[in-house]
Amino acid sequence: MAVTHNAISRGVAMTDAGLQRFLSQPRSASLAYTRRDGSPFVVPVWFQWRDGEVRIGTGASDPKVAAIRRSPRVTVLVHDDRPPYRVVIIDGQARVEVLARDEVDPTDGIAVDYLGRLGGKVYEQQMAATGAFDAGRAIIRVTPEVIRSNDGPASLPRPARAYAALRYRLTVPRRRL
Repeated sequence: MAVTHNAISRGVAMTDAGLQRFLSQPRSASLAYTRRDGSPFVVPVWFQWRDGEVRIGTGASDPKVAAIRRSPRVTVLVHDDRPPYRVVIIDGQARVEVLARDEVDPTDGIAVDYLGRLGGKVYEQQMAATGAFDAGRAIIRVTPEVIRSNDGPASLPRPARAYAALRYRLTVPRRRL
């Protein structure tokens, strides 16, 4: 199935190479899915972009696993943490794969990607201690149907891009700029 890639609103869409680079780095992401009562629910997630799909590791008993099994249509929002924001919105179908106890988790090491070696190790120990994976591990794989993106910096005139890049380095409080 061909994936549609469009710009968000009046923004400038990322190039295909820019999109791949953007999604290949650890970034803030949110997963939106549908609850049992039909209401939308959004949770922050860590993700990996591999082979044209989003991979999210979680516990097999996590509420999002049951919700996605009931209703597999999801949206994943990935964005920069500082303006001018670059944003990717992925609408697609999710499938849940519960891993066997001895099966290698393809998202192993994701905590290291986000927190570094020491932080990742501590996080994994904390998750094990809380019983998050007692029922096993699961991978949520999102196959994109539509991808919308906005290359925030490319949408701005050159002086505004330069200001946006510098403003976080300035010692003057941003509210005064």
